[in-house]
Amino acid sequence: MKPFYAKDVRLELPEPENLNAFHDALQDLLHAGECLDPRFGRYVDRRLGEQRLRKRCIVLERDEQPTRVYFIAKGCAIYFIYVLVDGLWVKTAQYILRAGDFILPPGTFADWPSPVRIELSTDATLLSLDLKHYAKALRRFPQGAELTNRWRDRLEKRRLRDRAEIAVRNNAFEQLLWLMEKWPDCFRTLSDQVIGDYLGGMARETVARHKRQVMDAYAKKRKPKKM
Repeated sequence: MKPFYAKDVRLELPEPENLNAFHDALQDLLHAGECLDPRFGRYVDRRLGEQRLRKRCIVLERDEQPTRVYFIAKGCAIYFIYVLVDGLWVKTAQYILRAGDFILPPGTFADWPSPVRIELSTDATLLSLDLKHYAKALRRFPQGAELTNRWRDRLEKRRLRDRAEIAVRNNAFEQLLWLMEKWPDCFRTLSDQVIGDYLGGMARETVARHKRQVMDAYAKKRKPKKM
């Protein structure tokens, strides 16, 4: 199948509900009692574009230079890295980002191309900002730079916390059940390969073999107890 790219899809004006979700996500990064700088908010709002994109759309290809930063209003995106296995480069899922998350490609302002491929695992709606406007916002509004750093810190803390949660579970069933409790739609929105990668290199065949058992266990735990 011929790949298709977000950069080839027209940008539209953001829908109000998606703009509200964007502001809620920014507010969530602020400390208690802090307020979003209205000047920063207005500056970004006027320059945001919205795209409705299909599953498997490539937001950023490996070895490309990033040109935009994104907010996921709806859908799910995967950061893939490439590792050398038996002389072949293998695509491996590293991060899973979902609705309410920001996509700030690594090396956004660097002179080297992206080391990751960012691809949608579901149909999605993204809001995005051109890097030139983003850079200007960071220079003009100190809060923009602070929110950027807070998001990157939160994402890394989330990754480390998930790694720790996975490590204390002794087998594939327990790890898969943990993931389903974290994301109940994981088997619908993520491929077996992506799930296996995220759980530390579990084989996709192992994921497929345990899937029904995990879904049954999850449904049983969710079933209300009879009085």
